[in-house]
Amino acid sequence: MAGGLNLYGFAGGDPINFADPYGLATDSIILESEEAKTLFDRTTRILKLAADREDRHNRRNVELLMDEIEKVRASDTDHLTVGIGECERGGFGCYDPDKGTLRVDVEYIRKASWSTRRPVTTAAHELGHFLDHRRFFGASDEAVAMSIEATLRRSLGMGPPGAPIRPSGTYHSLEGQPSVVP
Repeated sequence: MAGGLNLYGFAGGDPINFADPYGLATDSIILESEEAKTLFDRTTRILKLAADREDRHNRRNVELLMDEIEKVRASDTDHLTVGIGECERGGFGCYDPDKGTLRVDVEYIRKASWSTRRPVTTAAHELGHFLDHRRFFGASDEAVAMSIEATLRRSLGMGPPGAPIRPSGTYHSLEGQPSVVP
C-alpha cells in the first residue's frame, strides 16, 4: 500500500463530502432516491427541450447549465448530490455549494405553497443556483436561478415565478399532450 493505492477512490478522493457506500455510482451525479432521480431527470429534460423556445439570454443560461452538469458527470473530483427532504436552513429547496448538494423539500412545498410552486419548479430554481456558483461564482444572486426557473415554468404554461399555478394541475407537455406536473 505504501505510495499509491487510493483507499478512497470510490468517493472521488473525498470521503467526507462524497458518498458512494456501495461503490455503484457510475458518474458524479448522485441521486439519493428514485424520487430524486425522477425529479432531476424530469427537470433537466424539460429544460433541454424548452431552451429552443427561449430568448437568447435564457437559452444561453440553460446551455451553460447543461454544460456544467456534463462537466460534473465527467469529473473524477466534482460531484452533485440531489436529494428530497428538508434543507438545513429551511425553505422550498436549497443548493449548498460547499457540500455540492441540491435538496428539494417536497413536503414543505405541498404544505406551504402548492398554489405557486411545484417540486420541478424548485429543482429548476436550485439548478440555477448550482450554475451561478459554478460559472459566475455566486455573483448573480437570484438572477440566474430565476431565469432557469422561468424557462421551465413558461415551457409548462405555469406563468412566471410566484404566480399562481392553474388549479387543475394539468398542463400541456412540450410534445403537446396534456400531462400532470408534480
